[in-house]
Amino acid sequence: MKRVLYFTPVIGSYAMKRFQKESKKMGFGFKAIQYKHISLEFNKKAEFKYKGKKINFEKNDMAVLRNPKFKDSKDHVFFDILLNHLNSLTIKTINLNLFLNLGSARDKLFQYYLLEKNNFPIIKPTYFLNSNYLLSKKLESINSSFIVKPRSGSRGVDIFKIENEMDFIERGKDYSASDILIQKFVPNSFDLRIICTRKKIIGAMSRSAKEGSVVNNFSAGGSIENFGLNDKKIIKDCLEICKLFQCDYLGIDIILTGKKYLILEVNFFCDFKGFEEATGANFPKEIINLLK
Repeated sequence: MKRVLYFTPVIGSYAMKRFQKESKKMGFGFKAIQYKHISLEFNKKAEFKYKGKKINFEKNDMAVLRNPKFKDSKDHVFFDILLNHLNSLTIKTINLNLFLNLGSARDKLFQYYLLEKNNFPIIKPTYFLNSNYLLSKKLESINSSFIVKPRSGSRGVDIFKIENEMDFIERGKDYSASDILIQKFVPNSFDLRIICTRKKIIGAMSRSAKEGSVVNNFSAGGSIENFGLNDKKIIKDCLEICKLFQCDYLGIDIILTGKKYLILEVNFFCDFKGFEEATGANFPKEIINLLK
């Protein structure tokens, strides 16, 4: 029997239960491992342990790693060690090439650089200012609405709108310039979350912000519905972006502006509860099929 090894920050989450259910339906074994209980011990040789017991990686055929919710660079290093170990054992791991070859893409700054360099449409202007002095000088010149977003993170957390320097002083006083991006606010009534592989679109949903919010995310209370994606250029570009980031699958957030579109960001650990509700897609089954 083939086995799925599933790494998660939370045991019993919606995502974990869905992967467990689909693994069983497909005739696969399933084991969930919570990140915070993994240790790496160097005795006779390096050993990963889970709650003090050795992890028998060799018994598993494929691995799904959910968002470990990085706090700092040390978390990234441990995650990379884990990925390298899975790779050394030839365990098929979702989005492995992305993390081994383009680990910097976890940062939105690198995402925008790579997208813009390859002529994909991002929101302009977008600023990375790297010091509080440069940030304060830029804020003095802002005369239209801008969005402030963290370079890392997801679910629309810590994103807010500013109109001027005083707005930022009030809302962003705890931010360091090097931790954020400032991006022109593009008015919109909804955005799209598109999840794709290198070969096909799994599905697309529209997301509309709840009253008083500047983010459309389902996790932030936004409303969702299925979106029939028929635009050939958007479809082609999404598949190309998935290849660009060396992903097996990828979530891409865009907004439509007339006949064109702009990329908000890309996501390598897509939450999918709302996506499944809106589109009817079977996300875990699609991911496991990529690993078979």
